[in-house]
Amino acid sequence: MRVLKFLSFLKSFSGKINNHNFFLRRNVIIIFYAFITVIVLTALFSACKSDAVGPSYTYKYDFNVWYYSDSHYFTDTVYASYYDVVMKDMTGGAGLPQYIKDNRIQITSPDLEIWVQCDNTEPGKRDALAYVQLWDTGSSGYDTIIINQQIPGMKFFGYFRKLLPSEYYVFEYAGFIGLKISVPDNYHAGITYSTAAGKKYGKGEYGSAPGDTLILKMFKCADQSPDQTPLAWKLKMKNVYKLFGERIPQTGFNLILRAIENLNSGLEYIKMIPASGGPKSLMEITSIDRFTNPTSNPPPDGLIDLIEGKTYMSETMDLIMPTLRPFSDDLMAAGVDTNYYFYEIYNARKLYVQTLPKTVYFMFTAYW
Repeated sequence: MRVLKFLSFLKSFSGKINNHNFFLRRNVIIIFYAFITVIVLTALFSACKSDAVGPSYTYKYDFNVWYYSDSHYFTDTVYASYYDVVMKDMTGGAGLPQYIKDNRIQITSPDLEIWVQCDNTEPGKRDALAYVQLWDTGSSGYDTIIINQQIPGMKFFGYFRKLLPSEYYVFEYAGFIGLKISVPDNYHAGITYSTAAGKKYGKGEYGSAPGDTLILKMFKCADQSPDQTPLAWKLKMKNVYKLFGERIPQTGFNLILRAIENLNSGLEYIKMIPASGGPKSLMEITSIDRFTNPTSNPPPDGLIDLIEGKTYMSETMDLIMPTLRPFSDDLMAAGVDTNYYFYEIYNARKLYVQTLPKTVYFMFTAYW
């Protein structure tokens, strides 16, 4: 009703300027009508979709499972190999196998440094060589990688700046980094660190002379892709999602994951997905609903488990899936219809993935 009254006002307004400049009148009307059209369509779209999760919320938004964060990386592929084990552990690391404990990144050690590429105008820049899958200092020296030529996607030499601790976080057992800043796609980034077993990787500012060339273990290269930089691509995580907003509300926040009901007819989303033995909860299949919120105790309650420092980071609004490839490997293990498998999320770049029909097969919905 208010929209109709406003449109009536526009008609009256246009009449008042009818005797003035024609082009002014035309442009004003075009702008106002375009503005109102956007508002009306947005309101209708929101109203149509809101019935899917119920009326008892103020804010709601949907986001696709292929639209993962571009700010999370493993420091080494070894961490990716046992990621699921670490993320499902609820003992704080005490119940993990010894080899995982030995590889734990020492996050309080002074040799933990993260560096990102910068230009020559950066006051604190340092010359650094970044190398993917850099070996530990005890295996051999780094002289050979310094003298060899640069290798795209594998080795890069240039200017880097050291990040402040407030610009990143590190998961010590899972061995991955969450960047709190935006790094251009064509920039490189690397790390120096030591493990609980005493292995050291790289040579950073700590323990180096001012003029030394730093040696970094590269986790991000320019234009990371599965075909051009396959090893670096394995370090890029595709299972962390950036939630929109400033902070996750302390109370009343809900997050669910649904699948399309029928792959061949319409966009009706459901929480249960066809699988062997009958329909199964998609959130339980992907291990994001194992507990009753806000506790860490079973049984599942139909909502995504938001465990601070484990499955989400409230400061950065990061939702962290507890399995590495939830929309392929987890579906296969549960005997889900093979047509739902979304391998492309993990094997192809977003530019290609977003063109596939599968992009609508799954949907996250946040509401509060």
